[in-house]
Amino acid sequence: MLAARIYVAAGHRMERPMHTLDNARNDPRAGTMLRATVRDGRGLREFAVADLSSRGLMGRLEHPPGRGEFVELKVSGHILAGHVRWVKGPLFGVALRDRVDVARVLGGKPPPRSPTTTVAQMQPPQTLVRTVASYCVMALAAGCAAYVIADLFIL
Repeated sequence: MLAARIYVAAGHRMERPMHTLDNARNDPRAGTMLRATVRDGRGLREFAVADLSSRGLMGRLEHPPGRGEFVELKVSGHILAGHVRWVKGPLFGVALRDRVDVARVLGGKPPPRSPTTTVAQMQPPQTLVRTVASYCVMALAAGCAAYVIADLFIL
């Protein structure tokens, strides 16, 4: 019988066999010497990617992010998010939130276009006329409010 870890997320209980969790660490790793950036609690810094797999990477940085810290990484134009699983001297390991196409990153190819809609795409473009009209309405409302206040307290 396989051991299982129990996860509770958003009120749902899920069991995942231990062997699927352990396989996450056995993904093939590609040794690299890519330059990348990390955004953590100390700001935006440059580091070297020592190895990369579809689920994580090992980086080298003089003062690495702390264990458990959430980080945003930019590697070959790919924006990756994850959290630091371990730190040993200048080396640190990051478990990525989403899988990454290692061949695409190493080949310098841009990330595939995401089918998700961004907030900027959902909002209609503002034109100069709409902007001026909005300010006019706000000015009219402010004038009305000033008149009511003056009428109540002064007149």
